[in-house]
Amino acid sequence: MTFSAYILAAGKGTRMYPYSERIIKPLLPIINKPLLIHVVENLLESEVPFKKIGIVVREGEKQIQEIMEINYPKIAFEYVTQDKPLGTGHAVLQLENQVEKKDFLVIAGDSLFSAESIKKLVSVHKKKCNAVTLALEKMDFEQMRYSSTVKFSNGRVWDIKEKPQTKDEVLSNLNSAAMYIFSHSIFNALKDIQMSIRSEYELTSAIKLLINKDLRVGGSIVSRVVHISNSFDLWRFNQEF
Repeated sequence: MTFSAYILAAGKGTRMYPYSERIIKPLLPIINKPLLIHVVENLLESEVPFKKIGIVVREGEKQIQEIMEINYPKIAFEYVTQDKPLGTGHAVLQLENQVEKKDFLVIAGDSLFSAESIKKLVSVHKKKCNAVTLALEKMDFEQMRYSSTVKFSNGRVWDIKEKPQTKDEVLSNLNSAAMYIFSHSIFNALKDIQMSIRSEYELTSAIKLLINKDLRVGGSIVSRVVHISNSFDLWRFNQEF
């Protein structure tokens, strides 16, 4: 089973203002290296033989292509345009014509997963023959309010909820981190969901739809993940790195 990998890098980065006014979020630096370069490095270091690596960019975006050509002149990245900022589900839907009928990995351009975590996710997906495999991360309630929560047991995700607002809504201390492997079934699910109250098409809604249809959604608990959500995160992780 061969995979392609796609990095989501079309977000506005509004929580990164004022930094993202001049430099788009995926290119903000961690130890003088763009965040996106760290993501690609970890994909390559995972030793997973990705058929291709693609990047979802916003319409008219040229900075990313220029940076990638400078840093990786021998890699022909595939660029896919998300013409409207309608959420991660909408971004993934733009890949339908790019991935044929093969399973593919999706990773957020503002999150860093270790090479080992990437390799483990691919291994779990292959062994379990999942329709979807989620990277799962341990998280406390205050963090979970800005993420998602899952019910997970015996290697399978039985339920998922986006941004729980009360502790009663939290399904466990595991959230769905921003790395996934999808089969082609995700596209029909994304076409069937409605726009959320945040005026976005949420990946979580499509994944829950697949769970409700009794398709196997699995999970892999990963080690420490770096999420760059705001300017404090950028400062903090530069200090740690």
